[in-house]
Amino acid sequence: MAFLKVLNVHQGDCLTFRPNYGCKFDNDLFFVDLGNGQFDISKEIGQQDNVHLILTHSHRDHIYGISYMFPCINQIKEIILPFCFNEIWLIAKAIMNLKGMSVATECEELKKELIDIDLVQHILRNILDNQQIRITFAYDGLSLCNHIHFWNPLLPLVRRDWLDDDEFYKMEKIVEELFEDDFAKSFINYVNAERNSYGVDHAFNRDFIYNRPEQNYEQTSTMMRVGCQMVLNFIFRNHSKMSAFNNKSDKAHLETIIEQYKMLSHDACLVVMLAHRNCTYLLGGDASKKVFYRLIQERPIYADYFKVPHHGSGKNLDNKILESVSPKVAIISHGNANFGRAQDTHPNQTVLNLLSTRNILTLVTNNVIKKGKVVLKKIKYTNDDLEIE
Repeated sequence: MAFLKVLNVHQGDCLTFRPNYGCKFDNDLFFVDLGNGQFDISKEIGQQDNVHLILTHSHRDHIYGISYMFPCINQIKEIILPFCFNEIWLIAKAIMNLKGMSVATECEELKKELIDIDLVQHILRNILDNQQIRITFAYDGLSLCNHIHFWNPLLPLVRRDWLDDDEFYKMEKIVEELFEDDFAKSFINYVNAERNSYGVDHAFNRDFIYNRPEQNYEQTSTMMRVGCQMVLNFIFRNHSKMSAFNNKSDKAHLETIIEQYKMLSHDACLVVMLAHRNCTYLLGGDASKKVFYRLIQERPIYADYFKVPHHGSGKNLDNKILESVSPKVAIISHGNANFGRAQDTHPNQTVLNLLSTRNILTLVTNNVIKKGKVVLKKIKYTNDDLEIE
């Protein structure tokens, strides 16, 4: 049985691994993402397995397989999320409550992306309300053991002078301008609670996912304060785009906002580094170039096996990153799909060329088709380290 298994969920990610050789999680089963909900991933779970779910971010193609976990729910011991998982959801909720959304008749497909994120948040909250499952909010520098390390998202220091009275007043005016009244009031209540260190006592309390009481309350409060700053920064940075959408509620204006939202989600995506015997595995989720550029500056990021981020998108990988990682094997989980206005399906031809130029063995979960021709064929690959389903 290989240490790391990559499941074929077409356009999406779902990987499993089993630590052993003296790890405290010896023979537990870890999932890294759960696919797009079209494939039964629970078949990987044995009757005696203790299961841990690492959810790199909240996009449908990485998380919608959660529905297949319900029959095995009693075996789930831990769910691991980015520390800002709640706040990323809250930004999606804010976009759904823009004043222009109620009259945006041509935006149903884009609205569905946001509704999907909202649905997953509530599914997770309901699971955790009814099960004794440990919650871990992960960030750069956290290690679960000697073999499982997280390298993103970055948890910055909290500004002591954050949001003084003048800044809070400006925030209120912007929020009241942009959002429907009920949401605006709830949002201002939430920001005020974080500003005054009230912790979980805020308007979105019923929807947030929280650490268990035995975990560090001070650290949880820091994460929530940093997350609140992230939400406000997104709104301030995209104020003009949101105002333009409210004035002209068409698909083009909403796309520009959602594109910024997706970029932030990728910036906050979990990056996982695994060590197993003499090999290292870098699992990039959908992490952005910005994430990898930061990592390159801070530490060696060499890995033997590299799960290429974002299904081989040209926006998430370049030669600088690949030179630093310098993998022996690259793995691309994909369904040969287009996104947005992309002309080149995932995986992008530029990424394939970079890997080929470096003579990196590239393994794909499905044949790569460009202009009707197979340019990279899926091959059956299994050894003690890696299996591609």
